Amino acid sequence: MKSKVVKRILYFCEVKNLTIEQLAINCNLDLKKLNNILFGKNKTIRIDTLLIICNGLNISLVEFFDSDLF
Repeated sequence: MKSKVVKRILYFCEVKNLTIEQLAINCNLDLKKLNNILFGKNKTIRIDTLLIICNGLNISLVEFFDSDLF
């Protein structure tokens, strides 16, 4: 499931022309933490963290999960 979430986050970054650094700033998350979520040690992502990321992407959770991936 996490790989699908990561794919979706990266998809929205591409669509909105955001770098990971810009997303971290938008989310008020430490870049290292965001990188760990996307590419590193974190095997899961908490829903509250995903909500913060969705807010940084300026999308709702409904919009985030509105995909054939899920």
